[in-house]
Amino acid sequence: MRTLKKLKNLIKSKKGSVVVISALFMLVLMMIAALTIDTSRTFAARNELQNAVDAAALAGASGFVISNSKAVSRAIEFAGLNTCNNYPVSLAWGDISFPSAQRIRVQHWQPVPTCFARVIGMMHFNIFADASAELAPLIATNKLKPLCVPDQGWDLGDPVIIKMGDIYKTYDPDVVPETPNSFYYPVDFPAINRGDPETGASVFNEFFIGPCPYMVYIGDELLIEPGNMTGPTKKAVDAVINMDPNAYWDGTGVSGSRFPDNQSPRIIHIPLYSKDNPPVSGRSSVFVTAFAAFFLSNIDGKCDVIGIFMKDIADGIAGNNPLSLLMKIQLVE
Repeated sequence: MRTLKKLKNLIKSKKGSVVVISALFMLVLMMIAALTIDTSRTFAARNELQNAVDAAALAGASGFVISNSKAVSRAIEFAGLNTCNNYPVSLAWGDISFPSAQRIRVQHWQPVPTCFARVIGMMHFNIFADASAELAPLIATNKLKPLCVPDQGWDLGDPVIIKMGDIYKTYDPDVVPETPNSFYYPVDFPAINRGDPETGASVFNEFFIGPCPYMVYIGDELLIEPGNMTGPTKKAVDAVINMDPNAYWDGTGVSGSRFPDNQSPRIIHIPLYSKDNPPVSGRSSVFVTAFAAFFLSNIDGKCDVIGIFMKDIADGIAGNNPLSLLMKIQLVE
């Protein structure tokens, strides 16, 4: 009898141990499940936050063409267009810094509430994202207008003759440099060293009104288009101006446009050549040294086409070209 009682007590004792061990095991499983599920959610949120911060940095860099304060406001605006864990990303001014004159850095911490990990006292995970973007000078781009003017080192807002209506007999060389061979500034694409240039008034008109597909690189040699082409020039300029007739230069940028964020077709990009290396007798070509942007202002009575020098960004290939006045936005490490 005594032996039977001891056996029953032993069985009861083992059952109790199994219950305790099972409970501990279930708790461990719950902890693993909690960490696994919440960690997966946190990784997904981290990717969302990084995408938002990347977008903010790129948008902020685009604001450099106006001012640093515009860069900050654009970064904050575009971050808010993205979500992290189903909530808009809300940047503060303190999240944004400027490591250099043309680089913006965005850093942001954000808590991600947990679900299952709360049972072990972890109410949220903190995630962090960091991105920098910069304006880099272009060494190659396309969608250029078929013009090439001498680089005169303009200031923002300077009016520039980007297509001459007449070869000037008397002129200020600081405004209109010497132009041998009756060079009125139209050129042909593609570059001589990259294919067979397409010539003629109809091609000039087509490339001026619509995007030119040819890529142009720094150092390319462009064939000069002979003749004045006053009629085709006026037709092309009027067509582009009429695409956005209410746009105007307000002293610092383009206002009144029906297109968003410097997307007006009246903002045009053209290659430049060095005023120290103009066309000379016997050479009907120029060499590209840089790119620049202008707001297409008007065509006057002499058929001079006037553009307002401005800062702008474009697609293309960035590189080491301190002379280029047209920039590309890119993320940097």
